[in-house]
Amino acid sequence: MPSAHAPPLSLGGNLADFPLPDVLTFLNMGQVTGAIEVVGLSHANRIFLAGGEVVYATSRSPLWSLETVATARGLLTESMARELKARAARTGRPLAELLAEAGLLDGDERTALEKSLCAEIVFESMRWREGKFAFLKDRRPPEGAASLRISVQNLILEGARRIDEAARLEKEIHVDRDLVVTLVFSSGRLEEQVVLTPIEWGVVSLINGKRTLEEIFALSPAGSETETWMSLQRLVRARMIQLHPREAQGLPEPPAPSEAINATFLQASPAPLPPPSAAPSRSRADEITDRLDKTDVRLLVGGNATTSYGMFGRRVPARFVGALARGEAPAAFDLNRPVMTLGRSPSSDIVLPDVSVSKNHARISQDGEGWSLADLGSTNGTWVNGERVREARLAKGDLVRFGIFTLEFDALAPPPDRAD
Repeated sequence: MPSAHAPPLSLGGNLADFPLPDVLTFLNMGQVTGAIEVVGLSHANRIFLAGGEVVYATSRSPLWSLETVATARGLLTESMARELKARAARTGRPLAELLAEAGLLDGDERTALEKSLCAEIVFESMRWREGKFAFLKDRRPPEGAASLRISVQNLILEGARRIDEAARLEKEIHVDRDLVVTLVFSSGRLEEQVVLTPIEWGVVSLINGKRTLEEIFALSPAGSETETWMSLQRLVRARMIQLHPREAQGLPEPPAPSEAINATFLQASPAPLPPPSAAPSRSRADEITDRLDKTDVRLLVGGNATTSYGMFGRRVPARFVGALARGEAPAAFDLNRPVMTLGRSPSSDIVLPDVSVSKNHARISQDGEGWSLADLGSTNGTWVNGERVREARLAKGDLVRFGIFTLEFDALAPPPDRAD
């Protein structure tokens, strides 16, 4: 049954009004099959889709011909390229096939070269801000063409990585730093499908729907605000996050300090965590990694890019337990994201409302099959079982003190590997 989002045959427009990433995202939602003819100022490119995913691309520019790319990579001399191109024209055989026949490319090299060429054509098309596009329904790639295997979101992300964002940052130097950043991607798709670099995952882990640009700049693992802003811009352009004004009423201010709160009253025995079955098995993480390795993401993005599972490991259920005031029942603070912050700031993932706690006090992150705690330069320090620490690996039952609050760390042991 056709998707309700399937575009009409006459879909088309100007790139100035509808940038190509928006068009690709729309067609991906409709899971359509066909081709987009993109006409720029000097030449036209054609991008083929199957089920809404980009699978192939061709260009009328000689810069994006297989012989030009093979020559640029040192696989052919210019004279050899001319000879092979003439032979392809005479015989009607694909150039890639003649390259393989001449022993210049083996099967894997030929496939990788064709896929890289297709991706570069798509990236070039994404950079165009002038021109037109038209959707051609049910058009198919040439028979025998090497199909790309990469999601539209990852393709858009990599295209954004290749655009120089330094000039953009200079133009947007006066961006409103009070804008709040929120995710628009479901957590399941984010963990299992999206492939990011370690820096990008570090930035994504700070996005909780409450934190502003200013706070993300301050906490980012990137080496500079410029690099953080570049990562955010790539995520915006991939339609994974959005920036919006803080709600009119603002975030609540933390309550004034209370002398009635005392750390000795905050120690509590946790209620049982969910049973081990709640933790993803290693086979699930391996399944996701295997699926990634069967796509062409690493070919385009590089070996250090990975999924959330590859970055942080399989999810290990854990939480902090403790009361926030005298006489209150212990509260459980589930660690439901791979990286979370604790502090007095209302935008912290876990808010500890007392002036003895710094605004950005500490960070806890999943590392492999456990959890690590790091102090973020707090005034009164972070303490584990009575010792002040900068970083510490936490174990079940550890008592962690942030200012006047003492919370007990509770975590399940990692589930055993399942035999295949």
